[in-house]
Amino acid sequence: MNTLEFFQRVLPSTGIYVAAQVLPNDKFRHRFFRSHEDLAAYVLRMSDGGANMYYAVSAYRTEENRTQANVRATKVLFLDLDVGAHKDQKKAYLTLREATNALEDFLAAYNLPPPMFVHSGGGLHLYWTLDRELSRDEWKPLALAFKAAAIDFGFRIDTAVPSDEARVLRPVGARNPNYATN
Repeated sequence: MNTLEFFQRVLPSTGIYVAAQVLPNDKFRHRFFRSHEDLAAYVLRMSDGGANMYYAVSAYRTEENRTQANVRATKVLFLDLDVGAHKDQKKAYLTLREATNALEDFLAAYNLPPPMFVHSGGGLHLYWTLDRELSRDEWKPLALAFKAAAIDFGFRIDTAVPSDEARVLRPVGARNPNYATN
């Protein structure tokens, strides 16, 4: 799957989309786009140039900001699994194999379909696409229940991620410049 196909699958079909570049001071520089094609082209161009690129998981109403209040719709549920000995082991897995074993157990425990995943460089971003896009009011209770299930299961996740409709994650095709290989 290429970057454009990924965006077409995980993002709502209309709205304003956001690319987020991590700057040297760890702040984000946001760019707004009205098409999946323009978003994909920008993210790839910047990533190929060495930029640390992310995208926002929702479509927005305006180009004013990337906030939860500005979210128009979301089409996925998602988790962030960190991997590595340098991470907080209460929130991370030592190895990719350990993380994928935990994922398999989580899927079996809740009878969930396999997710799409992106190797983020320091772990995995997992995506379950929904049958349709949801408004913030429809999405939030579902996301909170999904987050609670992951926590109750004992899944080592970044607990801020699953219920944040304004979250940025690394897309397919974007390299993490903080790691030698992705």
